[in-house]
Amino acid sequence: MDVFIVKVPLNDGTLDGTLDDAAQKTVEKTVEKTVEKTVEKILDIIKKKPEITQDQIAEIVGISRRGIEWNLKKLKESGILKRVGGRKTGHWEIIENKEEK
Repeated sequence: MDVFIVKVPLNDGTLDGTLDDAAQKTVEKTVEKTVEKTVEKILDIIKKKPEITQDQIAEIVGISRRGIEWNLKKLKESGILKRVGGRKTGHWEIIENKEEK
């Protein structure tokens, strides 16, 4: 499974822009694991109910609809997920095999 890495800039003045390398790596790993778990939840939900809406996914996962949109966009860009059909009558398809893209 592909993993998305999100870098969080920490130079907002609260720590005077100083974090040692160990702390920075800890933050990055924590964010990476959180995103990975969210992606796994989204894919599991879609496997069970391909016609599910973004609002329904957001409610189940417990993050904002915008967060779901971002994750779905990354999954589509990675070739893991695609939307078939329209908003009302469409469904999600998980691409198990890279050749199916």
